[in-house]
Amino acid sequence: MSCISKDKGKTWTQYPIFADSGRFQINVERALIRTRSGVIILAFTNVKEIAGWNWQETIHDSPDATTPTYAVRSLDEGKTWQDLQKLHDEWTGANRDIIETQNGNIVISSMMMRHNPGHHTVVTYVSKTDGFNWVRSNIIDLGGIGHHSGAIEATIEQLKDGRLWMLIRTNWGVFWEAWSENEGFNWKNFNPTKI
Repeated sequence: MSCISKDKGKTWTQYPIFADSGRFQINVERALIRTRSGVIILAFTNVKEIAGWNWQETIHDSPDATTPTYAVRSLDEGKTWQDLQKLHDEWTGANRDIIETQNGNIVISSMMMRHNPGHHTVVTYVSKTDGFNWVRSNIIDLGGIGHHSGAIEATIEQLKDGRLWMLIRTNWGVFWEAWSENEGFNWKNFNPTKI
């Protein structure tokens, strides 16, 4: 449900996000934004589709694990929702951040589990159409072995010069960083920070 208040939070009205609510359950690890044009965009993993998690220490992997990531949008302040799109099927630990750039592009940070051995990677999706369609970036794969290893839970900030700066949580004692000069379509210069 989305919940809307017209009296500064004293009372709330619920509106269903999905016509078939039995097929979807939004994970608490989600990202939500209201764009400058008034479109509300929600990125989430669907708990109802969690499947195949069976971590095996002998191979350091869960090869059949899936938790799909979706995006959906509302054009009427959250009363109705449309344009539901699956972004990927891979196991997603968190959809951590969503921003609108200076040029009006929407950028979502997400995760994708990789296998052989199992570890996490970070990816972004960019929309130039207020969430109507999405383009996936290159995958940031820093390596790792383990169900909480690799690149996870990235946040994004746009700098005054227009570049996007990504901070990536890792299990290596510091955050790593990545940079995009084209508003999230491609990322480069992966380095550890002092944070």
